[in-house]
Order: sequence, then C-alpha cells, then structure tokens
Amino acid sequence: MANKVEFPIRVKLLLLISGLVVAATGAYLTLAVTLFKQDKTDLIYELNASNVKTLSAETEATLSKVIDKVKLLTRGHADEAWARAVFEAEPDLIAYTLYKPEKSGWTSVSSVRNADYLKLYGLAPTEVDRIREKFPVPFAKVLTRRTWAANATLEGGAPVLTLAFAIEIRDQERSEEYVAVTDLRMDRLLALLSNRDTATSYLVDGEGKIVAHPDPAVLVSGASVAELPIVQQAVQAPVALQLQKFTWKGRTWLGAYASVGVGGLSVISQVEEAQAFRAARKLIRKSLLFALVFITVALLLSGWFARTLTGPIERLVAATDRLSRWDFAESLHLKSRDEIARLARAFNSMASDLRSQRAQLDENRAELELKVKERTAALEAQKTQLADTQESLVRTTRLASLGELAGVAAHEVLNPINNMGIRLERIRRGSSEAEENDLKLLEGIVSAWKNAYVAGGWKGLEAELLKPVEGSSRPLAEEDLENLTGISAALAKGRSERTADLEFLAREMARVTRIVNGMRTLSRVGGERKPMDVHASLEDTQVALADAFAKRGVALVKEYGAEAREQYTVIGDRDELVQVFSNLLRNALQAVSAADRRAGEIRIATRRAARPEGARIEVRIIDNGTGIAPENLSRIFEPDFTTKTLEEGTGLGLSISRRLVRAFGGDIEVEKTEEGAGTTFVVWLPAAT
Repeated sequence: MANKVEFPIRVKLLLLISGLVVAATGAYLTLAVTLFKQDKTDLIYELNASNVKTLSAETEATLSKVIDKVKLLTRGHADEAWARAVFEAEPDLIAYTLYKPEKSGWTSVSSVRNADYLKLYGLAPTEVDRIREKFPVPFAKVLTRRTWAANATLEGGAPVLTLAFAIEIRDQERSEEYVAVTDLRMDRLLALLSNRDTATSYLVDGEGKIVAHPDPAVLVSGASVAELPIVQQAVQAPVALQLQKFTWKGRTWLGAYASVGVGGLSVISQVEEAQAFRAARKLIRKSLLFALVFITVALLLSGWFARTLTGPIERLVAATDRLSRWDFAESLHLKSRDEIARLARAFNSMASDLRSQRAQLDENRAELELKVKERTAALEAQKTQLADTQESLVRTTRLASLGELAGVAAHEVLNPINNMGIRLERIRRGSSEAEENDLKLLEGIVSAWKNAYVAGGWKGLEAELLKPVEGSSRPLAEEDLENLTGISAALAKGRSERTADLEFLAREMARVTRIVNGMRTLSRVGGERKPMDVHASLEDTQVALADAFAKRGVALVKEYGAEAREQYTVIGDRDELVQVFSNLLRNALQAVSAADRRAGEIRIATRRAARPEGARIEVRIIDNGTGIAPENLSRIFEPDFTTKTLEEGTGLGLSISRRLVRAFGGDIEVEKTEEGAGTTFVVWLPAAT
C-alpha cells in the first residue's frame, strides 16, 4: 500500500505562487510610489527653478531696458520736447523725474508724465505726486546701492513699480551724481507671474517686501514676507539660483528663488508639498485598491492552477505504485497536452520501447545532427554580427579622434582670439575720450578764428590773436599754436599706437590661420622647424598677454640668462612655442588672480644648462598663485582634465603644450608647487648645435 503524502505539491505550489504574487506586487507598489514621489519632487523643483530663472531673466531684461531708456532721457533732459518724445515711445513708463542734490535737499530738475495711461485708470497726473508722498525715494540708499526698486501701488490705483538709480552727469567743468526716478506699469510682470500653473510666483525687494504678486490684494498691501525662510535666504545671501524645501506655519513647501540683479529684487516661486502631491496620493490609493483586487484574483487562479497541475501527477503516482507491484493490466490515459501527458504516454509504452531502442537511437542521432547544423548557422550569424560591431567601433574611434581634434583646435584658436579681443577693447577705450576732447578744442579754436575774421576781416583776426590770454601776458595766438601743436602730437601718437595695434591684430590673425591650417592633419606635430632664439617666442607671448597682465594688475618680471643670445638657440617653431608659453602664462595668471594677492607676480627665468646628453635651454614660469593640489598633480597633463570653470578653460592647454614641446625633443615638468604659495613650471629644449 502506498504511503500517504504528508505535504502535497498542490499546497506547495499554492503557497509559492501566492507568496510570489504578494511579494512582487508589494515590491512593485513600494518602488513605484517611491519613484513617483521622487520624480514628482524633481518635477516640482524643476518647475520652480524654470519659473524663477525665466521670471528673473525677463524682469532683469525689462528693468535694464527701462534704465537704458531713462539714461537716454537724462542725457537730453534740458530739451523738454525731445524728452517727451523719447518718454512716450516707451509704453511701460508712467512718470519720470530727475533729481539734483542741493544744500536744502534733492530738487526736481525735469519731469514727464504719461497722461494717457493715468486716464486709463481714471487718475489725474497729480496721482504721481501722491505716490511720491506715500512712497518717498531713499536717495542715500539709491546712491549706495546704485539701483533701488519698490512697489508703489496705491489702494484703488494702478499697479506701479518705482525704479530709481544713480547716474553721473558731466558738464564742461565737473561731474555730479543725479538720481533718476521712474514709475513703471507692472501689467507685463503681473501677466508673467499669473501664468505659473500650481506654483505661486512673486517678486520681493531687498527688505523682503512684496513688489509684484498675482493676487491684487497682496500687491496693494505691499506686505512684508521677510519671515518666510526662502525669502530670508534670498535677501540675506542672494545667489543666482537656489532650490529649497522649507517649513512655514506648520506646512511643508517646495520652492526656489533667483536674484534679478537689478534693484536688489528677487523672484520667489513656491508650492505647498501637500498640494503638489495631491494627485500622487490619489494614484497611490487607486494602486492599492487595484493591487488588492489583483492579489485576490491571483490567489483564486493559483488554487485552480495547482489543482489542474497536480491532478494528473497524483494519477501518475498511483500508476507507478501499481507498476512497482508488477501490475501492467491498466494503462494510464490523460487528456492534458503538457509534459505530464507525455510522461504518461512514455509510461504506457515503456515495455514496447525496449524493442525500438535502435530506431530511437537513430532518430536521436539525426536530431543531434540537425541541432549541430542549427548551432553552426547561429555561430556564423554571430561572426557576421561581430564583424559589423568591429566596423562600428572603428567608425566611433574615428569620430572620437575628430572630436578631440576639434577640441584642440578650439582651445588653441581661443588664445589669440582672446588677445585680439583685449587689444580691441583697449583701442576702443583709449581713442574715444582723448580724441573727443582734442576735437572740441580744435572746433573751439576754429570757431573763434572764424568769428573774428567774419567780424573784422584779417585785421579783426589779427587783433583777436594779439589779445592777451585772460590771467596771462601771452597773446592768444601763442596759446592757440601751443594747443594746435599738442593736438597734432596727440594725433600722431594715436596714429602710431593704432598702427602698432593693427600690426598686433594682423599677427594674431595670421597665428589663428596657421593654427587652423596645422590642425588639418591629425599626424602633424612640430610645425616649421628652424633655429631660433627662445627669447623671441617669449617676447611675442609677453606682447600678446600685456593687456591681460595690465587688466589683472599682475607684475611680470623677466630674469633672462646672462649669456649671449646665440647661446639660447633651439630648433623649433616660433608660433607653436608662443602657444606653449601662452598656455603656461595664462594658467599662472589665473592662479595668481584666484589667490587674490595684493602683490601678484609672475617671473620668467631662462638659463643654459649643461647635461651629460648635451646642453639644453630651460625656461621657468614661476608664480605666487594658488598652487596645485597634491591629488591633481598627477593628472594636470591629461586631456580634458581641469579644475576651472567652462569659461576659464577646457583642460587641453597643458596636454597640447607638452605634445608640442616633446615634438621638438624637449618636455614640460612641474619643478615645484606648494598649495597656497605658487607653482614653478620648467620647459626645456635641446640647445641647437
């Protein structure tokens, strides 16, 4: 008699399937809820960040445009008709007043009002005066901050933003600080703030007071929200952009703020966390309900499946028990079409299979050969796929090489372009004011001579020129000739300086051309090799970077070797050595500027050194900058490694410089560095024999 099964397979299958379903559903729901909440949080942060970035940029652009327009008004404030025409061309301006400092206080110099806009709200022009009475301009604060902005909306009145900034007005004798005050329409700003989905966006000033808000009641009240944590951080430590999660009045908020950059304003965007996750909680409840229904259905199906699966197995076990007692009377018949039915058929034909073993072996051999052929075909397909993959890898490698070449070209071309930009800025600054003064003086002399000649002819002109200068015994002709001589000398000097600057720009443009031509071939390194004095490339580099050194206030000290210049001849390319020295000096200049020393200094030292393998020329670049951190020292010559920002560098300079120097048989090394004290780079090249 067969032994009774104590723990049936049906129960095992039911428990296994049920456990797997419950565990998988719970894990899925936990993961889904966590990921959904995280994604929702990131989305809210991104939404707030996008809101404040867009609003701060648009607000800054609007206010900068107004400031430029008001500066234009200020230049022509004496011409009332012209000032009104310029004022009315800007629809956002409500009123403009220019104040001048007097002993008794600040006095209005000129004033313009937008009557049409005031009529739109049913207001009289005196409404602007009422605004000034309720919202006086803090002139001392304006002079300190240079710009100041505040909400100047009156109850029942139009939404108004007051913007004041200090401006220097020059006349022929002196310059004086004025304050320009303008009242702006806030319609455009309010429209931007109102269309921000679920988040609330508003504008605050440097004291945490509401400047612009989508809620008209809050806007009119001009209330202070300085107690909000996000507003406190925006006012006390303004940065370009900051995301923050904070608690206020027992509720959690997600928000962001950004500094506008004009008038001490900041844009705030915030949304309550409970409101942001309302849809998420609803989805979680529905998901839990769905999971409960799913688990219930899965348990019912698991019971039915276990019973369907184990029924034939129980019949097969009973037949096996009969077979163990040598009972072949009853055959096993199953209606299923799975492996159990196949096992039942094998059980029924086990006796007859002994006679057909040879035929079965032949059939198995044929099946094995078929599988071998199929496997061989699969291997051929894999071989073809591998070849395609290798070809794709070759194409990818070529593209990577082209990308590296493009990065090298961009880095090397950027240095001469920066030099040209600095020199062009110096030309622009140096030529305008001096030439304008000379031109005014020349026009004054010509006008005086012309008036004297028209009034009295040659005798009148002669009498005018012989008049003594006021406060002196010299005749006017002598002073005019002295001024004309000075103007002529200034023009000659300016022409000479512009000629030198144009020659410099031409050399830098030719250098860019040579760099681009040199980048056309990946294998080209070494340039046009010929004997040259290493000091020539150093001098060219110093001329190219002179403006950058002067702008940053860093001293450049030359300590050249005492030997004759012929002793410093190397075999190399002058332009490529200029690239090497430019990269090293720029890095040193940035390091000294970052150290923020009162006496920043970079020294260039040259010497001829005797070595067993032959004499070599050594050039040392020594700075008192920030130095190199020990963890970065082993990586500074790697391509694309840099500790600078994207605007300061790409990390290619030292890698390119070492490649160029090694092409001439030399090398670049860090001879000495101390974090916080400075760095010494040495470039050595074999001396030409």
